[in-house]
Amino acid sequence: MSKFIFYILLFVFGFSLTNANWKKNTNMPREYQNVIYLDVFFLPDNPQLGWICGYEGKTLRTTDGGISWFGSRIFNQIGMPREVQLESIHFKTELVGYTSGPDLITGFGVIYKTTDGGATWFDITPANVTDLWGTYFLTEDIGLVIGGGCGSSQYFWRTVNGGQTWTSVIYNHPGSKMSDAILYEENGLAYAVGSGTLWKSNNGGRSWLPISNTGGMDWHEEITRVDNTFLIPYSEGCFGSTVTSVGGVRITHDEGRTWSQFNTGAPMFGSFLHDKDRGWGVGFNQTVIYTSDGGKTWVPRNCGIEPGATMDDIWFIDDTTGWVVGSGVYEFYIPNADPPKITSEKGFSICEGDTIELVASEGYDAYIWSSGQTTRSVLVTKPGNYFVRGFIDSICYDGMSEAVNIQFYQRTVPEFLLSSGGQPCKGESAILSLKGDFQYYEWFDGSNESEIEITESGVYSIKLIDSNGCEINDSFEVMFRPNPEPEILNIGRKNFCIGDSVLLFTSEIYSNYMWFKSGSNDVVSINREYWADESGTYYVMVENEYGCVGLSDIVIITVRNETDILEFTLTDEKYFSLDSAYYSQLNCRMLRITNSGNRTYTLEDVYIFKNIAFSTPQSQFPIMIPSGETVMLKVCFSPGRLGENLDSLILADVCTDRLIELLGFGINEGFEDLTKCEVPLIFELNSFAGQSFSFGLGNAVPNPANELVKVQFSSSNNDNVADNMNIRIFNSIGNQVYAGHRILSSKNQAGYINGEIFINTSELLSGLYVIAIEIYGEILTEKFTVFK
Repeated sequence: MSKFIFYILLFVFGFSLTNANWKKNTNMPREYQNVIYLDVFFLPDNPQLGWICGYEGKTLRTTDGGISWFGSRIFNQIGMPREVQLESIHFKTELVGYTSGPDLITGFGVIYKTTDGGATWFDITPANVTDLWGTYFLTEDIGLVIGGGCGSSQYFWRTVNGGQTWTSVIYNHPGSKMSDAILYEENGLAYAVGSGTLWKSNNGGRSWLPISNTGGMDWHEEITRVDNTFLIPYSEGCFGSTVTSVGGVRITHDEGRTWSQFNTGAPMFGSFLHDKDRGWGVGFNQTVIYTSDGGKTWVPRNCGIEPGATMDDIWFIDDTTGWVVGSGVYEFYIPNADPPKITSEKGFSICEGDTIELVASEGYDAYIWSSGQTTRSVLVTKPGNYFVRGFIDSICYDGMSEAVNIQFYQRTVPEFLLSSGGQPCKGESAILSLKGDFQYYEWFDGSNESEIEITESGVYSIKLIDSNGCEINDSFEVMFRPNPEPEILNIGRKNFCIGDSVLLFTSEIYSNYMWFKSGSNDVVSINREYWADESGTYYVMVENEYGCVGLSDIVIITVRNETDILEFTLTDEKYFSLDSAYYSQLNCRMLRITNSGNRTYTLEDVYIFKNIAFSTPQSQFPIMIPSGETVMLKVCFSPGRLGENLDSLILADVCTDRLIELLGFGINEGFEDLTKCEVPLIFELNSFAGQSFSFGLGNAVPNPANELVKVQFSSSNNDNVADNMNIRIFNSIGNQVYAGHRILSSKNQAGYINGEIFINTSELLSGLYVIAIEIYGEILTEKFTVFK
């Protein structure tokens, strides 16, 4: 595992002691320095005294808390060094202790005792023993030694006289090799562990019962307990393999009813519990692990252990004084170094959206921040608590800084104020300011006032510094609304005779109107339209929906002190009738026009609305009409259809346009001929140009109208005439306007269709209008006036 990954694991999981550091102790005789040690024990009543045992029958003892160590060996009966793999060592007094393990030469287990604090040892092995492993003594006389299993029986040996005599119980629990035991009461509680099995005694070890299967039937070399919590190492298989990558620790908090397992990837042989939450495990390949949460998570704590070293047992005198043994003897220590400190040039309170650089103090080989970065400095963009760990490789130091709290000031959101309230009108000025106080103002033009005067549309930007010192850049768009440009339209002449009037109105609809006549400040009207009947110069002031005001151009109205002078002689009260005519026949009549004025009047031309069936020869114009005299205007008629033909003739009088209704009738023309057999045939014309119907309009009534106009019609066509009518309404300047209408029709006894067209004029302004009806390709018209 790389150093970097090791640092990450330390940071992610965390633990109560920040520095898990080990230093090798070689203050011992040279021949004891390279021994593989298998168990370590310190006397709880006097932690200055400690003992270690291992291979080659060698033991170490200290009387100064582990500063220095003395060595001793196990000898056989003839005084030769005995090749014993000492797996367990235990003392109850300063002088009396026991150590046990298998003899590598004979294959049998042995147990030795010392009465001089470990300087010398003598054999107290029970008779007929084939396999012994771990030992534990309640007093200097009462104790246990256990062994056997993995294809053979399990043996529990007990002594009450310091090993002079032994009693034993034997069990046949398949596949469980016994390794370690703990005796709490002479006649009460005891526990032992074997491969895959936790054992319990309630009578001081006289009898035993397997109470829990720990998981797989794997080798457990040690047992450690606090209340109902047990922590045991494991390596693969009943005997425990030293060449596999399977191994770890198992922990229970309910006396073995349930277990959790952590796999280290290496054979594990030693364990230790401070309490139910804090514990250790050691094993091959430099493995030293630690938990602070009852085994939920484990972290490596092997800094200072030589690479590849084999660790076999661990012991702690207190939270900060401990030993781990295996390929050497290692002492736990807390390095003397200061934890890192965090500084920032900007302090620890910055503005939202800004970035602050946090810098850790120098002198560390590696850093890990609470935000995950591994650099000495980090850039922070979010509020919260931040801390950093600093690592010094040479002394295995891991220190955590105090947390710093980064606060982000929320930037003030500027609220712009416009003196005009809403959007101002073009030509006005407005004051743009901001609500509240700021430390600093800088407008787009470099000015530093709290407000500016603006006169045109645009986006106005500003840089501000609020009370927290935060810089804010914002802008505000101001739209100067265009002023209305009213145009005055008119219905009727602007130069007319006395007694007449002209309707003035605006081309668009506005919120408010004020009509003025030059020479007076009085408002003559506040409506959209105004009837002018006096000479003068008129204009209108309007206000649109935004409150912007506009003034129109002037309109000059001239009222002449005159009247119409032309008089006409009609064939009846309504029409000038040209009688009837056959198709292609031209029938002309003379219209009498009398000048009743006191001066000669010139008639330049006349206007016939449809100008299809009716016409006036142009050669007769201009016509001079002297005062008091009568002239003849020639009007001709050539029918374009059968039945009634109507049109309107308009001619200009001094004051108004005079309208004369024209009437003519198209009649059938018969033809006679003989067949080859001289049979007479009679032909009668009943259509012109493929038209086989007649259609006529009546007058618009009432005329002038206010809310409703009615026009009667008749048709010789038996089809649904109403569905084939296209009705349009035009004002006096030729613009089509909208007006709702409906048609009612019925058929009379002769087969003709009679009906009425109703036109809604309630939305029309006062003035002259023309109704145009298109029917089967023909257009018929009728004029009407709206007066309100």
